Amino acid sequence: RKQVNFGQGVNQNRKVFENDGLNPAQRKAAELQLQTMETSTKRILEKKFIETITRSEMDSFVNEIRVAIHFWSNKWIVHFHPFCSVYPTHVQGLRYHPNLTTDTKSNNVENGRTGSIIPGGSSYGDYGPRVAEKILQFIIQIQKRFPQHNVMHRVLAKDGNVAIANIIYGYLLPCTIHASNKWHIDKSQCTEFTHSSNGDVEDFHDGSSCSNSSSSKFEMDDFTQFSTSTGSHNINVASWNLAIQDACRVIDTLEDLVDDTDFPIDHDTESNNAMLYCWMKLGILRQICTSQTANASSSVLSTIQSVPDHVFHPTSNDDDELQPRSLQMKTLMEVIHAMEEKLREMETTYFAKKCDSLKPSVFSYNYVLRALTLHGSDSLARIKWYLRRMEKTEDDMQGLGKGEDCYGKCEDDLPPTTAFADSVSYNLVINSLSSSISDRWMDTDSKVELARDADSLLERAETRFRRSRRLEAKPTTITYANVLKAWANAERAKDAERVLQKMISLSDNSSDSTLCVKPN
Repeated sequence: RKQVNFGQGVNQNRKVFENDGLNPAQRKAAELQLQTMETSTKRILEKKFIETITRSEMDSFVNEIRVAIHFWSNKWIVHFHPFCSVYPTHVQGLRYHPNLTTDTKSNNVENGRTGSIIPGGSSYGDYGPRVAEKILQFIIQIQKRFPQHNVMHRVLAKDGNVAIANIIYGYLLPCTIHASNKWHIDKSQCTEFTHSSNGDVEDFHDGSSCSNSSSSKFEMDDFTQFSTSTGSHNINVASWNLAIQDACRVIDTLEDLVDDTDFPIDHDTESNNAMLYCWMKLGILRQICTSQTANASSSVLSTIQSVPDHVFHPTSNDDDELQPRSLQMKTLMEVIHAMEEKLREMETTYFAKKCDSLKPSVFSYNYVLRALTLHGSDSLARIKWYLRRMEKTEDDMQGLGKGEDCYGKCEDDLPPTTAFADSVSYNLVINSLSSSISDRWMDTDSKVELARDADSLLERAETRFRRSRRLEAKPTTITYANVLKAWANAERAKDAERVLQKMISLSDNSSDSTLCVKPN
């Protein structure tokens, strides 16, 4: 039941995928398991309860529900989701794989599987998360009808909110920049990704109407370029809108359960991180749409204005009351404010209760840092503040006090964090510095100062890694590349070359293999 979290990029879950691929027998077993789970899930959703049900009957039923919801929200993603097709554990030859032939694609995608839980639903890339959400709604109905059996706690709360978080992550997989970049590698190999556009919750939970839901196809030409700490990536605004709308709908369901005292569900680290991740993607989307509108020429602007409203706003309904509540945040600053408020709430709750299931992780802080980087140089001070807090917390726990290698001067009154900075944290801060230098109105001295800031931060990251030996804090090729970019943006070619030579030296230096990086 371990969570498959793609929030930091697909390579963060290597242990799930580290093998030579599935052999024919394993692929056959995966196909049979899919058929078995479809049959089992249909039986669950068609279950007719009488007013009196024995404890043993409910126990058996609860176990079957637990297996089903964890399969559709987790294992289905690994084996069958199109954005996992870059991994050897993906069951190639089944639907959605980029190398499907036209005939196979027609049989599996256009016509769907006859055993599909949602009629025609298996033609959608969000089939697994959508089935898992349907099971979640079914669990809620059972809890309301038979509160004495405590079904909600036994199915979901026993494992924390992992299943609900996985549904959110599953819906957001089209928004995974690294995965989408790899999957959409060649237009000739992969021309479209199909995502169910049925946003009506009532229709969705009515099996008879799901067969009429439309689909949206996203061509490679629809992609917009977006820059991150790992480089430039292609993002499809329409695909992100639909995915975020579905994820926000699940967040609404979760928050309603938490607010309802009749349900034994409360927020934990898994659900909070899923919410932060979703809001981070929403912030990216808001920033992209704002930038597209602000920077467009008159001809491009007329094209943007001609696009249907639902492409730039995750719902075409004008009534805000009918939108998922998260989508009512219309600007990047509203999203950032909500994320910081959620992180403060997580910290306050953890320090009050000292419960590990409520402890904010490094993912929590990095999601907030990522959102802040979208705001450009105006958020640099805030970004540095979070990094200083994480560094000071690590130094204090190791009895080092302020530490000479802390970023800037560590104030004594900095509030503690619940996680230490990792390589992603440093990459985000350095990338924010290097991106700020690209401002064409900035004078040369200011650009050089920011580049030196990025360079000194790299040195501190190296020093702290050598001291702590925490592999998750090891500077990566991306770290050095962002510093190189900072010097390049500051038009200091010699300093940029110095960073490159340092990378080459580290890659050839066997005496310091722990800090080995390779230029790409």
